Amino acid sequence: MLCRALGEAVRGHQITNLIAVLKVSEDASEARNTKWKRLFIAVAATQNRQRDGRPLLRSGRRSGPAAATARI
Repeated sequence: MLCRALGEAVRGHQITNLIAVLKVSEDASEARNTKWKRLFIAVAATQNRQRDGRPLLRSGRRSGPAAATARI
C-alpha cells in the first residue's frame, strides 16, 4: 500500500530516481508497469537481497514532501 501511495504522489522520473537509490536495475519490460508496481518490484528485490525492511523505509524517506501528503 505504501508503494501505491508513493507512486501516486511522485512523477515518473522521480520513481526512476527512487529505484536508482535502491541499486536495482529494471528490465525494459518493467518500465511499462505503473509507477507503484515498478517501485514495489524494486523494493521487494532489494529487501529479498538484503533480508530486511530498510529499503522500503529508505524509499519513503527519499520521496520527500510529495509522499508526506499522500493518502495511505
